[in-house]
Amino acid sequence: MANNPGVTLLLEVFKNIDFQALSDKNENPPPDLAFMLSLGTGKSPEVAVPIPEFSPELGLQGIIQTVQSLNNLKSILVEQLSTSDGQVVEIARYMSHTRRVPYFRLTPSLNTDIQLDTVDNTLLIEMLWTTKEYIREKCSTDVLSLLELFSAFNRSNE
Repeated sequence: MANNPGVTLLLEVFKNIDFQALSDKNENPPPDLAFMLSLGTGKSPEVAVPIPEFSPELGLQGIIQTVQSLNNLKSILVEQLSTSDGQVVEIARYMSHTRRVPYFRLTPSLNTDIQLDTVDNTLLIEMLWTTKEYIREKCSTDVLSLLELFSAFNRSNE
């Protein structure tokens, strides 16, 4: 239940590696996965969703509150079905770490909710600036680690 293909990708790669290891009978060891890089589109700010209590004594007002509650629950369900962060990222991270594969997840926290089809230049520039700040301040260590991995991979293929 997520909008993040990382877990599916890892599952397919690890199944392929395991299948190759079994079918080749260790004559040609399958290549290891060097690392997993997951790039997010940015986390929208969290929004509190009020869920009023239903009281049959309130009559029409109670029915209206119940309809509002159901609409809020629908929004929560849609959000959970389409999320690209949270539990699915933890599963991908765990799958990577069980195979001793470094896992990197880069996704900035955005100040506003920005739709994927946004064409407003002001919002897009703000998003780019937020991403640049995020990379510089919060994940510079991850970026340096990735550069080291790329360099090591490049040297091993020369």
